[in-house]
Amino acid sequence: MCVDDGPAGKVVVVSKRMWYSGSCRRVCIIEGEGVVTNEQSVYVFRAGDRADATRRFLKLAKAQDKEFDNLEGKRVRWALVSIDTLDDLGDGQMRDVEVHSTMNDVDPPDSSMSLETKFSPEEFEPGRSGITGW
Repeated sequence: MCVDDGPAGKVVVVSKRMWYSGSCRRVCIIEGEGVVTNEQSVYVFRAGDRADATRRFLKLAKAQDKEFDNLEGKRVRWALVSIDTLDDLGDGQMRDVEVHSTMNDVDPPDSSMSLETKFSPEEFEPGRSGITGW
């Protein structure tokens, strides 16, 4: 049995915690310039049910909101704009699960690639997203 924060500080007792992934959009606004960065973030976390997951995700994502003065003396604000997705990933161990995918239409189509184009993804060294932990 697990205990978690509920709405308005009430304690919610849940018997089973599921894994969820949620994506959200955050922006960086610089005084006098406007929005300079759009960020799409994906979180993976546990919660008792969908309502609990929504509350927990909102709390996690809003915790990243911040304001400060940059080196040029301008105010900078990082703000959560929207909670875009919330998906139930199940209750077992997290193994080999895709938690985020974005597809964008290519318009006009890129004719430099064909069905015969050979790709070599194994030749790439993956970078880091900037997320720390685990």
